[in-house]
Amino acid sequence: MKRAIISAFAATVFAATAMTESASAKIGEYESISCDPAYVSQFSCDQCFDGGTWAVGETKTDYFDTWTNTLSGSQIIYQNNQSLPSVHPLDTGTQFASNPEDPKKFWKFASDIVWTDSVTNVGDKEFELATGKQVTMYESELGAGYTLSSTNVKDGDPVAVLLFPLSYSTLLDSGTESDTKTHEECVIYKAKITNPAVPTPKPTPEKVTSPKTGPESVVMFMLALMAGAAILLVASRRKA
Repeated sequence: MKRAIISAFAATVFAATAMTESASAKIGEYESISCDPAYVSQFSCDQCFDGGTWAVGETKTDYFDTWTNTLSGSQIIYQNNQSLPSVHPLDTGTQFASNPEDPKKFWKFASDIVWTDSVTNVGDKEFELATGKQVTMYESELGAGYTLSSTNVKDGDPVAVLLFPLSYSTLLDSGTESDTKTHEECVIYKAKITNPAVPTPKPTPEKVTSPKTGPESVVMFMLALMAGAAILLVASRRKA
């Protein structure tokens, strides 16, 4: 049985889920930018986006990724072919903390994705996305977040890449499916380094002069006694 015969039923299921194109931007969507060849080489980026800045100690939450089918045929997405999003440091001195640590507890498929038993891959689940339609594919669990723990990069330099992968095949006019393609969306974050506050120097307390108790003070004391004795001696002679 060709896939095209089944497609009519799948399209009916899709319509019943009331999925429509997004008419406005959402939190979590990113501005598209050109991909640096280094990212394409290292992460196989097909599309790149500007994620903004990330400061040390800052935790980012409420992630999600939208996906639009811009092809001429429906896209068939198999559940078992998918890999969860992940964050990757761009410097050996950069570290992130993930809460929760388990990616399966951090990420989930959005409510837009309604899985059905696959008609071609027995034991798998599938989702069909019609041409021109947009869905939210992934979203982070409530309270889940990544924290930038430390970094050595300079202010404004790239610090991390957040990968959103999606594997799919395309429904061809012949009623068969194309080979599976994996599309990598790369969100680039730049470091936000704030200069630490310079502490105000404390005023230096005035030096208190301690009384001298060394040999010099003993000599002065003896001279004073001798002077006093001389005065008394002169006075006593005058009286005599």
